[in-house]
Amino acid sequence: MEEQRGSKKGFVLGMLLGSIAGAIGGILLAPKSGKDTRADIKRYSMEVKDKVANKYSATKDAAKDTYNKIVDAVVTGYRESKKITKNEAREIKQELENEYKKINEEE
Repeated sequence: MEEQRGSKKGFVLGMLLGSIAGAIGGILLAPKSGKDTRADIKRYSMEVKDKVANKYSATKDAAKDTYNKIVDAVVTGYRESKKITKNEAREIKQELENEYKKINEEE
């Protein structure tokens, strides 16, 4: 699973770098003045930055939702099988949420 995640990350990074290189190459080869070319590069870099930030935010939100669903399923399963009490389930869930917050703060 880790290998698959790494290859997806590499693919996305490759696509991003390839598109940036292609766009910059197109801008540099276009018959425009240096001032216009610099303005195009600046505008394009801001667009890419915004897109990357949006994708990162969406991915982070999806990861948090998935994490919460897994925690809920595991805690509910243990509680329903009577291996832990309702209070213990609540404490475990709270501890896992706190650990998730700590992980996000380390980024």
